[in-house]
Amino acid sequence: MTDINDSRRCLPRTSLRWTLGLTLRETGRLAVALVWLHQGLWHKILVMSPSHRAVLGSVPFLSGRLSGLATAGIGIVETILAIWVLSNRKARLAGLAQTFLLIVMNAGGLVWGADSIPDPVGMVTQNLVFLTLVWTVTTEESADGSKENTHAVG
Repeated sequence: MTDINDSRRCLPRTSLRWTLGLTLRETGRLAVALVWLHQGLWHKILVMSPSHRAVLGSVPFLSGRLSGLATAGIGIVETILAIWVLSNRKARLAGLAQTFLLIVMNAGGLVWGADSIPDPVGMVTQNLVFLTLVWTVTTEESADGSKENTHAVG
Protein backbone atom coordinates (compact mmCIF):
# COMPACT_ATOMS: atom_id res chain seq x y z
CA MET A 1 0.00 0.00 0.00
CA THR A 2 1.36 3.45 -0.95
CA ASP A 3 1.43 6.20 1.66
CA ILE A 4 -0.04 9.26 -0.05
CA ASN A 5 2.05 11.49 2.21
CA ASP A 6 5.29 10.09 0.79
CA SER A 7 6.29 12.80 -1.70
CA ARG A 8 8.68 10.40 -3.42
CA ARG A 9 5.79 8.30 -4.67
CA CYS A 10 3.45 11.17 -5.56
CA LEU A 11 5.63 12.99 -8.06
CA PRO A 12 5.16 12.50 -11.79
CA ARG A 13 8.03 11.07 -13.81
CA THR A 14 8.73 14.50 -15.30
CA SER A 15 9.55 15.95 -11.88
CA LEU A 16 12.95 16.82 -10.45
CA ARG A 17 12.85 13.55 -8.51
CA TRP A 18 13.25 11.64 -11.74
CA THR A 19 15.71 14.01 -13.38
CA LEU A 20 17.90 15.02 -10.44
CA GLY A 21 16.89 12.44 -7.86
CA LEU A 22 15.32 15.10 -5.61
CA THR A 23 12.18 14.66 -3.56
CA LEU A 24 9.59 17.41 -3.39
CA ARG A 25 10.90 18.45 0.05
CA GLU A 26 14.50 18.55 -1.24
CA THR A 27 13.38 20.62 -4.22
CA GLY A 28 11.68 23.02 -1.81
CA ARG A 29 14.83 23.30 0.31
CA LEU A 30 16.83 24.02 -2.84
CA ALA A 31 14.37 26.79 -3.75
CA VAL A 32 14.64 28.33 -0.25
CA ALA A 33 18.44 28.17 -0.40
CA LEU A 34 18.47 29.79 -3.85
CA VAL A 35 16.38 32.70 -2.55
CA TRP A 36 18.86 33.26 0.31
CA LEU A 37 21.80 32.99 -2.11
CA HIS A 38 20.20 35.44 -4.54
CA GLN A 39 19.35 37.95 -1.83
CA GLY A 40 22.58 37.56 0.13
CA LEU A 41 25.41 36.67 -2.21
CA TRP A 42 24.12 38.51 -5.28
CA HIS A 43 22.27 41.58 -3.97
CA LYS A 44 24.34 42.29 -0.87
CA ILE A 45 27.87 41.01 -1.57
CA LEU A 46 28.68 40.71 -5.29
CA VAL A 47 26.57 43.54 -6.71
CA MET A 48 25.74 45.57 -3.57
CA SER A 49 22.30 46.49 -4.86
CA PRO A 50 21.62 50.21 -4.34
CA SER A 51 18.07 49.56 -3.11
CA HIS A 52 19.26 47.15 -0.40
CA ARG A 53 21.97 49.55 0.68
CA ALA A 54 19.50 52.47 0.66
CA VAL A 55 17.20 50.67 3.10
CA LEU A 56 20.10 50.01 5.45
CA GLY A 57 21.42 53.54 4.95
CA SER A 58 18.12 54.87 6.30
CA VAL A 59 18.77 53.25 9.70
CA PRO A 60 19.92 56.16 11.92
CA PHE A 61 23.12 54.50 13.16
CA LEU A 62 24.09 52.94 9.78
CA SER A 63 24.77 55.94 7.58
CA GLY A 64 27.59 56.26 5.06
CA ARG A 65 30.24 53.54 5.05
CA LEU A 66 28.51 51.58 7.81
CA SER A 67 25.52 50.91 5.55
CA GLY A 68 27.80 49.17 3.04
CA LEU A 69 29.42 47.08 5.78
CA ALA A 70 26.01 46.20 7.23
CA THR A 71 24.73 45.25 3.76
CA ALA A 72 27.70 42.93 3.20
CA GLY A 73 27.36 41.51 6.73
CA ILE A 74 23.70 40.67 6.19
CA GLY A 75 24.64 39.17 2.82
CA ILE A 76 27.14 36.87 4.53
CA VAL A 77 24.48 35.80 7.06
CA GLU A 78 22.00 35.12 4.25
CA THR A 79 24.59 33.10 2.34
CA ILE A 80 25.32 31.03 5.45
CA LEU A 81 21.56 30.46 5.84
CA ALA A 82 21.47 29.08 2.29
CA ILE A 83 24.19 26.57 3.14
CA TRP A 84 22.44 25.68 6.40
CA VAL A 85 19.13 25.05 4.61
CA LEU A 86 20.85 22.80 2.07
CA SER A 87 22.58 20.83 4.84
CA ASN A 88 19.20 20.00 6.44
CA ARG A 89 20.90 20.00 9.84
CA LYS A 90 18.83 21.33 12.74
CA ALA A 91 16.11 22.17 10.23
CA ARG A 92 13.65 23.48 12.82
CA LEU A 93 16.29 25.82 14.26
CA ALA A 94 17.11 26.96 10.71
CA GLY A 95 13.42 27.68 10.15
CA LEU A 96 13.30 29.72 13.34
CA ALA A 97 16.45 31.63 12.35
CA GLN A 98 15.00 32.42 8.92
CA THR A 99 11.71 33.55 10.45
CA PHE A 100 13.49 35.77 13.00
CA LEU A 101 15.77 37.29 10.36
CA LEU A 102 12.89 38.07 7.99
CA ILE A 103 10.77 39.61 10.76
CA VAL A 104 13.67 41.80 11.93
CA MET A 105 14.64 42.85 8.39
CA ASN A 106 11.04 43.57 7.35
CA ALA A 107 10.29 45.50 10.54
CA GLY A 108 13.51 47.51 10.26
CA GLY A 109 12.86 48.22 6.61
CA LEU A 110 9.31 49.37 7.29
CA VAL A 111 10.30 51.51 10.28
CA TRP A 112 13.40 53.21 8.85
CA GLY A 113 13.47 52.56 5.12
CA ALA A 114 9.86 52.58 3.97
CA ASP A 115 10.66 55.40 1.53
CA SER A 116 13.29 53.15 -0.13
CA ILE A 117 10.94 50.17 -0.49
CA PRO A 118 8.86 50.55 -3.68
CA ASP A 119 6.08 48.16 -2.56
CA PRO A 120 6.06 47.54 1.22
CA VAL A 121 2.84 45.50 1.11
CA GLY A 122 4.23 43.36 -1.70
CA MET A 123 7.47 42.83 0.25
CA VAL A 124 5.58 41.61 3.32
CA THR A 125 3.28 39.42 1.21
CA GLN A 126 6.20 37.83 -0.65
CA ASN A 127 8.01 37.16 2.60
CA LEU A 128 4.92 35.54 4.13
CA VAL A 129 4.71 33.23 1.12
CA PHE A 130 8.45 32.54 1.40
CA LEU A 131 8.11 31.69 5.10
CA THR A 132 5.27 29.34 4.23
CA LEU A 133 7.67 27.49 1.93
CA VAL A 134 10.41 27.58 4.61
CA TRP A 135 8.13 25.87 7.14
CA THR A 136 6.66 23.48 4.57
CA VAL A 137 10.10 22.05 3.82
CA THR A 138 11.35 22.07 7.40
CA THR A 139 11.63 18.41 8.17
CA GLU A 140 11.21 16.46 11.36
CA GLU A 141 14.33 14.50 10.56
CA SER A 142 17.67 16.20 10.02
CA ALA A 143 20.39 15.01 7.66
CA ASP A 144 22.22 13.38 10.58
CA GLY A 145 19.20 11.11 11.11
CA SER A 146 18.18 12.59 14.45
CA LYS A 147 14.54 13.42 15.02
CA GLU A 148 13.79 17.01 15.91
CA ASN A 149 11.08 17.88 18.38
CA THR A 150 8.47 19.66 16.28
CA HIS A 151 5.82 19.78 18.98
CA ALA A 152 5.68 21.99 22.02
CA VAL A 153 6.12 20.14 25.28
CA GLY A 154 3.33 21.05 27.61
